[in-house]
Amino acid sequence: MLPSHYKCALALACFLPLATAWAQNPTGDERMRVCVSVLSKGLESGMSADDYPEQAKREGRTGTAQVQLAVSFTGKMENASIAQGSGDTELDQSAVTAARRIFPVTSPAPAQCRLGYAFTVTLAVVYKLLDTQ
Repeated sequence: MLPSHYKCALALACFLPLATAWAQNPTGDERMRVCVSVLSKGLESGMSADDYPEQAKREGRTGTAQVQLAVSFTGKMENASIAQGSGDTELDQSAVTAARRIFPVTSPAPAQCRLGYAFTVTLAVVYKLLDTQ
């Protein structure tokens, strides 16, 4: 159990999108960068300290869960899943649950991500505890 002067923090980092169409289309570079930025900011702004599981906070568990967001060629969110786990199932599940809440399946992707082809983007959700003293 951690002393009470620790507080939780969620940090997000963006990884390169795994989009073959992007790699084959140099004119899509900037559009994909904008899309990744929008998805990353959307995930970051949609998450809060409540997305850090209480038990994990109490036990001082930290980790980075890489969440994969899939967008269909029609511009709809298809899925959120774990691309690479943090080593902590509870943190991984919390990251996916938050991503699915923020980007519900079948909802329209942000306008900047309606590119006319399907792709996936992997974003990292970093769970860490900050010493507030």
